[in-house]
Amino acid sequence: MMAAEKTEENLERLLTMLENPIRRRLLKKLAISPNYPLQLAKELGISQQAVMKHLKSMEEEGIVKSYIAPSDSGGPPRRLYVLEGKHTIIMDVGPNLYDERYLSYDVSIENLDLPKEIKGALKEVEKEVEEARKRGEGEMERALTELMRKVEREITDVEEYRRGLMVLKDRISEALKETIQEKIPLKEWQERELLYYLLWEGVEDFKSLSEFLDIREEALRLLLKSVFEDILPREMFEDL
Repeated sequence: MMAAEKTEENLERLLTMLENPIRRRLLKKLAISPNYPLQLAKELGISQQAVMKHLKSMEEEGIVKSYIAPSDSGGPPRRLYVLEGKHTIIMDVGPNLYDERYLSYDVSIENLDLPKEIKGALKEVEKEVEEARKRGEGEMERALTELMRKVEREITDVEEYRRGLMVLKDRISEALKETIQEKIPLKEWQERELLYYLLWEGVEDFKSLSEFLDIREEALRLLLKSVFEDILPREMFEDL
């Protein structure tokens, strides 16, 4: 399976699982610690049968996994559930944008596609984590807690920066649409949808674009040239 197909599969799988609020509550609990169905049912105030139903669905989809573990109270072994995989979903929805993306953070920093200076900064923090783990009892916990706070602050800053970029992207998209519509009245729905797709995605994949608009690739090329060639960046049409 190609990477893009696997990413799409992971995205659909996660969105299906996350649409249910009980599953989201279960995942939040399991993110803190592995747990037993009976204990989860008590903490969430729902039946153990309902918990088992959701856990089974999530295990079938590879979101959680389970194993038999000894009982803490000396009773018979019980099935313990833990989270499986490390996932991030990004979604943007608005009048000028729709985007959905899946990312796995189950990767090494070295393999991330980042500028050299940013990757270097991350690796420095990675070294600090390893050094903190070597400290004595008490000092290790304090050092790791401080590093956690540092990383959380960085994540907050990055998310706020991204939000600012989305504000700018929205304004640019709106300005582009207004400018283009002044030059070409978009009376046909295909032309309108094509414009939006070009603004969001570009024309790197004609097959996906033709499927999105439900028209043949050759007809799509003609439509692109006849409608937008004079007003959109030339590089969009170099391979037509």
